Amino acid sequence: MDREEVVHQLVQLYALQPERLSKQVRIEQALRQAINQQWPSGLRLPSHRQLADALGVARQTLALAIHTLLKEALLKTAHGQGTWTCRPVTQDPPLRGNAQLSQRAQRVLDGPGASAIQSGAFVPGIPDIAQFPMRKWRQLYASVTVPQNALLLSYSTGGYGPLKRAIRDFWRAGAILAATRSRSSSPTVPITASNSAPWRWLMLATP
Repeated sequence: MDREEVVHQLVQLYALQPERLSKQVRIEQALRQAINQQWPSGLRLPSHRQLADALGVARQTLALAIHTLLKEALLKTAHGQGTWTCRPVTQDPPLRGNAQLSQRAQRVLDGPGASAIQSGAFVPGIPDIAQFPMRKWRQLYASVTVPQNALLLSYSTGGYGPLKRAIRDFWRAGAILAATRSRSSSPTVPITASNSAPWRWLMLATP
C-alpha cells in the first residue's frame, strides 16, 4: 500500500466523522477505523506534514491525535524513523470439547459490524461518541482547575475529584428540575429514574 493510498483512505474516513466533534477527535476516530479495518499492521504512515496538509489541520492537532493512539498501542514510533501501525492481535479462545457455533451465530460473526457512514458505531475497538454532549462536557471541564499531571484525569486514579464533583452537581441539578417539572405537570405520576431521564438528557444536550 503506497503513501498516496494511505492518505486518500484517511481523508475519506476523516470526512465521514461528525463535524460537531473537534478536529483532534475526528482524526483519532479515523485513524482507529483505518488501523482496525483497512491498514495492515506494520504500515509506515506518511510524514506528519503530509497528513496534516491533506486533512487541512494544524500539525499540532495531528500530533495530539497520534499521541493518543500511541498511548492506546495502535501506533508505534521511533525517533527519526517514522510512525507505524500496530494492529492489536486478538486470539479467539478455544472451544471446549466438540462445541460448535450455530449457523446463525456464524453468520453474525462473519457479517459486517456497521456501515462506514455510521462513523465507526458498533465497530469493535471504536467507541461511538456521535451522541456525546461534547459542548456541555467542555463547559464542565472548563469550570474546574485542570491538574498539570494528566494521570490524575485517567481511569487508573479513579478520576479527578473536582471534575467528578462538577459532573455530580450537574446531574443533581437536572434531577431537581425533572422532579419539579414532573410534579407541576402531573402530580399523580411518581418521580422515577425512567421518567426523569429525558429531562436530564435534555439538559445535558442543551448548550
